[in-house]
Amino acid sequence: MAPSTGSTGYKVLTPDQVSHFMQHGYVVIEQCFSKEASDEWTKDVWTRLGIRPCGHDDVPDFAPKAWDAICDLVGGEDRVTEMSKAE
Repeated sequence: MAPSTGSTGYKVLTPDQVSHFMQHGYVVIEQCFSKEASDEWTKDVWTRLGIRPCGHDDVPDFAPKAWDAICDLVGGEDRVTEMSKAE
């Protein structure tokens, strides 16, 4: 294990990132691996998940509760673009 650096004792995270994790339960760590590594890991994700790669369900049909939450946050269904409904 590499020694910690800086006065915080953290190897990678900033105090703000640690605070964000403690408050929200997640933290974004950028540039952890290459696009090539990501492509390799995700190339057969649809097969592993048992989902058709070319098919999709519209968000309101696939996740109605999430859809309602989205509409709550943006001020109604009419404020969501058609493209966003289908992704």
